[in-house]
Amino acid sequence: MPAELVRAFAEAVAAPGQKALLYRPGGSNEIERRTSLPTALHLAEAEGRPFAVYLRPEILVGDYDRPEQAGAAVTLAGELRAEGLQPVLVASGQPGRRHLFVRVADVEQRALVRDRLKASGADVRAGNQPIRPPLSPHRLGLPARLLAPTDATAALDALGGPESDEQARPRRGLSDATTRLLGQSPPPGSRSEPVMGALLGLANAGLDREQAWATLRSAPLGARYAGPGHGPRARFDLEWSKACRRVEEGGQRCLHPRMIRVEPV
Repeated sequence: MPAELVRAFAEAVAAPGQKALLYRPGGSNEIERRTSLPTALHLAEAEGRPFAVYLRPEILVGDYDRPEQAGAAVTLAGELRAEGLQPVLVASGQPGRRHLFVRVADVEQRALVRDRLKASGADVRAGNQPIRPPLSPHRLGLPARLLAPTDATAALDALGGPESDEQARPRRGLSDATTRLLGQSPPPGSRSEPVMGALLGLANAGLDREQAWATLRSAPLGARYAGPGHGPRARFDLEWSKACRRVEEGGQRCLHPRMIRVEPV
């Protein structure tokens, strides 16, 4: 598979700033280590090493790991396409196994699509549940291919990317509770309740990692992340990831502002 194509699909579905998971060589199904996406892509090209990525919030994947599930994947892909979405169905490698990728910008619709993927028998991957990107190397060297659409350009357009989502993703204003939290001074010591509340509010408003970072740094609460070096940003990244995990644990429905109640501390 052309390296440019593997790179394009990986960047289309991977969460920006997240590490990739590199599999051990020799056909192993075990993770060797976490590494940067550029390093994983280099090893995929040079050695055929398989890797997995954590997904952007807008991307859902149904992993149909049994050959008898292939029909269910095709059926759901057709239904989603008829409803105006642009699913990408991939033959993942071993006979009959399928991955169904779909980008859903609207949070409430995303929760419904997630339920439908699960109901169809798929192992649903989202957020902190990694998966191999489309057309990336298989651990046994088996070929992966696009099934619908079969054209790589059309599939990439369907999956979009961070830039396209800046236009497609609906924006919500910050709630009054989140605005009040952002206006507070940082809590003393290691207390993080107001910070976590603010992070959840920013996620609910549709902000991504970089937008949340910029918003916090411009608010009084963002003084929590002041200081030299990479330490403050690393602390933010860790706390943002915790907030995202809480969102994912709620089946993504909790992304809706009305479903998380944040009270001033």
